[in-house]
Amino acid sequence: RHGDRSNKHRARLRFVFDRIGVDAFREEFQKEYQVVIRDGVPAWEGELTLNETRQSAQSERNVTPPLSTMENGIRVMRQRQDEFVSVPLHLPLGFLPASDFARIGDLAVRYSRETGVRTMRTQDMSIRFVLETELPSLAKELRSLETDVLAPLPLDRFVACAGAATCRLGICLARDAARACAAALDGDYLKRETLDAMTVHINGCTNACGQQPIAPLGLFGSARRVEGRLVPSYGITVGGRCSSSGARFGMPAGKIPARAAPACLRELAADFQDQRSDGESFVAYVDRMGVSHFKTIVDSHASVPSFDKRPDYYHDLGSDEMFSLAGRGAGECGAGVFDVIEQDLKEARNAEKPFDILLPAVRALLITRGVDARDPDTVLREFERHFIDSGLVSESFRALLTRTRGLMQGWDAALDDCGTDINDLHERVALLFTTLDANLEFHPPETVTGVPESPAQECRDAAISNQENRESADTVPELDLRGVACPMNFVKAKLKLEPMEVGETLTVILDEGEPVNNVPASFKSEGQIIEEMTDMGDGHWRVVVKKAKQN
Repeated sequence: RHGDRSNKHRARLRFVFDRIGVDAFREEFQKEYQVVIRDGVPAWEGELTLNETRQSAQSERNVTPPLSTMENGIRVMRQRQDEFVSVPLHLPLGFLPASDFARIGDLAVRYSRETGVRTMRTQDMSIRFVLETELPSLAKELRSLETDVLAPLPLDRFVACAGAATCRLGICLARDAARACAAALDGDYLKRETLDAMTVHINGCTNACGQQPIAPLGLFGSARRVEGRLVPSYGITVGGRCSSSGARFGMPAGKIPARAAPACLRELAADFQDQRSDGESFVAYVDRMGVSHFKTIVDSHASVPSFDKRPDYYHDLGSDEMFSLAGRGAGECGAGVFDVIEQDLKEARNAEKPFDILLPAVRALLITRGVDARDPDTVLREFERHFIDSGLVSESFRALLTRTRGLMQGWDAALDDCGTDINDLHERVALLFTTLDANLEFHPPETVTGVPESPAQECRDAAISNQENRESADTVPELDLRGVACPMNFVKAKLKLEPMEVGETLTVILDEGEPVNNVPASFKSEGQIIEEMTDMGDGHWRVVVKKAKQN
């Protein structure tokens, strides 16, 4: 609720602490804590003890790390302590059935001198301090689990965050991308020793939950516009590391559409195998070849075909639906809106002609007001209504928009000598973007003439006017969003609900599929109440939202 999504470098809790102060932070923490303990979570009363076989931290630092070997048909890590081995368990992207988890716990109590299981940042587990003499018995019992935790598969070289499947910030389906890429690496050509020397980390967004910045080969999800449609995409980094020998962030190697990720990773792995030196890791290979070598490979997969030729490129991996910023499950439908705004602002920065600079700058913030127009005249008109009329942008820019309309009507010199005004407008839009919060509200550092008390005042005034004109007090506001895709449907519904009083209800008509799956879930995540969801039987749903709190 308090995070900074417009500046991803400051999207961390510590910055919230700095911004609101210790007293407000403590108050917010206590509110959340009361929610957490409401279900009566029992306190843990156990005791942590170090096993007597463990060497001191100082002595461990002076010993060469253990090496992986095959014993009794399974991979083990020979420990620094004589007679002991550690058994790594490969969990598919960190998942394990509850029955297997319980069984592994029992086996750890019986076979590990630690009497426990270690979780690893690679989403795997490890049973440590196993006597070599007991390894055959442990291996036999591990093979009886429902999940094969011992067989080496390409998927065990992947780490993936939850992505858009459940995360409120997720843009792409990271786990589905990992599965698709692992399937592309599964074949006779790529040797297991090649895969063992590389690790792939995938994030569904630009944050670091999947540890992509320190990955030897990393992917992070994003969205971009192609021919007016959103395309799920991944940025690729190479050469990241975090080990006893040092740490370094991966270097950017380019961006590709999500659908091209499996083929791209297969080519990168094949290139590594073909030119790899004996025993060379992927990180060492990156250092030897240089990042430009990998940029050439990534760039060969970067193009996006037209929608008519390859509509699947406009679907995320693991999804048959058109890609949208709403994600694939419960969460805030505004997630990813910031990425698209950044793309529009970047397009404006990189453009040379006055009109090509102005139009994406004017269009950038309209998505926060539920407007997704392609027609330039509509873009200009809606920008005036939502930003100049509301006072968020100075009245002085209205003349610039009038001259822009003149250009569209054939006045070729309309924007001559307007470069300074266009740049000033672009800077104002960019400044507003830095103040945009998770609720899609602006908080400009200063006011301009005519700015209302709140950026949403225009919506409030319109809603009050509509309410006064109702035929009766019992009339329930209704918003028809048939044909409106995510996230526009949620933004429009959010703006409609925002000026209403707590306890009032809003009826929203939504398309079946992604809209009805995501919009109610997004309102729930904001604390609103979904009173009713009715299938209208014609491909649409009637959803009644009761306002429970101020947005």
